[in-house]
Amino acid sequence: MPKLLLLFFFFISFNLFAQNTTAVDSLIKDLALQQSDTGKIKTLSELGFIYATNNPSLSLNYANKQKALADKVNIPKFSANALNDMAIASYYMGKFNDALEYNKAALKIRESLGNKTLIVSSLNKIAIIYQSIGNYDTAIVYQFKILRLAEALENEKFIGNTYNNIAAMYVNLHNYDKAEYYAKLAVNIGLKINDKYITAGALGSIGKNFDNQNKLDSAKFYYKKSNSLFIELNDLEKQAIIYYYLGIIFKKSKENEASLNSYQKAYEIVKKIGNENDMALYEANIGELLVELKKYPQAYQSLINAIAVGSKIHNWEILKTAYNSLSLYHFIAGNNDSGFIYQNLFKASVDSSLSAKNSKQITDLQSGYDIEKKQNAINLLNKENTIQKLTINKNKIYLGVVLCLLFVSIFIAYLIFNRNQIRQSNKLQAEIIVQQDLATKGIIDAEERERKRIAGDLHDGVGQLFSTVKMNMEILLEKFLVKEPTADMLAEKTMALVDESCSEVRSIAHQIMPNALMKAGLVSAVRDFINKIPTNKLKIAIQANGINEHLNPSIETVLYRVIQESVNNVIKHADATQLDITLLSDPTEITLSIEDNGRGFDSTDPQKFEGIGLKNMASRIALIKGSFDVSSNTGNGTLIAIHIPLV
Repeated sequence: MPKLLLLFFFFISFNLFAQNTTAVDSLIKDLALQQSDTGKIKTLSELGFIYATNNPSLSLNYANKQKALADKVNIPKFSANALNDMAIASYYMGKFNDALEYNKAALKIRESLGNKTLIVSSLNKIAIIYQSIGNYDTAIVYQFKILRLAEALENEKFIGNTYNNIAAMYVNLHNYDKAEYYAKLAVNIGLKINDKYITAGALGSIGKNFDNQNKLDSAKFYYKKSNSLFIELNDLEKQAIIYYYLGIIFKKSKENEASLNSYQKAYEIVKKIGNENDMALYEANIGELLVELKKYPQAYQSLINAIAVGSKIHNWEILKTAYNSLSLYHFIAGNNDSGFIYQNLFKASVDSSLSAKNSKQITDLQSGYDIEKKQNAINLLNKENTIQKLTINKNKIYLGVVLCLLFVSIFIAYLIFNRNQIRQSNKLQAEIIVQQDLATKGIIDAEERERKRIAGDLHDGVGQLFSTVKMNMEILLEKFLVKEPTADMLAEKTMALVDESCSEVRSIAHQIMPNALMKAGLVSAVRDFINKIPTNKLKIAIQANGINEHLNPSIETVLYRVIQESVNNVIKHADATQLDITLLSDPTEITLSIEDNGRGFDSTDPQKFEGIGLKNMASRIALIKGSFDVSSNTGNGTLIAIHIPLV
């Protein structure tokens, strides 16, 4: 289904090929005539841009040639641009992991060059990929990084676009308040700088936000305002998306004719710009609506067209809609055999992540569809057959009603019989949850009490003993030490060892239970911990927003231990030069991200989690009902994203 997310730094519009065959021919001729490598690089990039959505495999081929030439001339900016184009082509091929690696490699080069605008572009592409695979939490972390850079650049256009992206992400997460808040910020900036794209995108996000809340009148209002701006801008692709969403709204409102009109407008637009995927999606929805409107011949043709394209591109959402509607169409027409074929196809396509077994089932059922299509000469509208089969269906319906009433009666009796047991079970479950919360708090409190005890014993016990030893050594040195040539040197070494032992005991005691955490809170304790780490090899940047006072003691303690463990892991294992720590807090949640530019590892391999403290960190976060996500690839650094709900 088309995305309403108007992520402006990614791809502007790639529906160019059908309209630019002359330009393609001109570029291919230009490529053959180019003498300089830099000229060839530019032409290859333009060719890749045009083919990105229409033929991403060819686009990737051009991008690989572009990368080889860029490496040859040894101009980092060109290499980053080539990696950027490789990421775009991989994205449209559905190879999200490859696209992520190419984007991160491009980002690394652009960060070394210091071009903030291109850094923002790469960060945004990374965010889009995480969004595309449903990892919205990590995507939002990257969008907030972009927002900080945009604010540093004081570029209101960047800021407005980023507000739009954050709003769209919160729409996906169904966080309606935050989605509306950031969308309105984007509207204000769009109106201020007279940028209709920003304003239109924000109005569309507000419409989608109301749509998700089933506030249909408000959704219609904002969709129409958004679309009027896209019409002014002559942006056909965005108009098609808005018409599609309006069609959904009208269908929910039982305004079927208005819904059909909107779907058809969307279809005509994507047909004009040559977007075959969206054409199939819209035809599936048009066919579904035509069946409801009893316009069967038109419905049949639209659904068959949608299935043809959906099968080719393996789009289960398109197939699911088309199979279900075509099944209903055949049952209404009295062709039960075909109806059952499509009904089974619909059931098999419900799960979009089909196993190999299910894929075989779809293939077998599709063979049934092909046979049915070859036998299309059968007249489905034959009156005698229709009447006969409808009579059979009527008898089946009567039998089905009787069976349904019997099952409903049994089910109601079962519900009455088990009502008290269910109530008791619910009470027991609620009590278990309360006890689990108490146990969690008890574990954390017990661990911290033990740390305090050990720290106190080290400081007041072992530390005081070392101090006494030092005093006694000083007396021995002054009064009783025999003055031999080696005595002074031995005494100095002994005193140095005693001093070092005292310092080490104090350091361990403060690390186990830092005074800053108990007195000044989490942010001060983390800064105090960071300030003690040498900066000649690892630069650490910490940013905290929304944490102005003490948090819940359990949360503060767990987050401090996780940050402490993460920093130690980076120092020991990552071979990194930069570490960024970001703490964000609002009334509903706390977000912590820890990202380094070190050697990274394969975060999909469970064995990589052994021995580096990640299991321990994940367990701590689980105790306070938080989520713990690690994203890393070999050579591309590591990102730890943590989200802790407060309500």
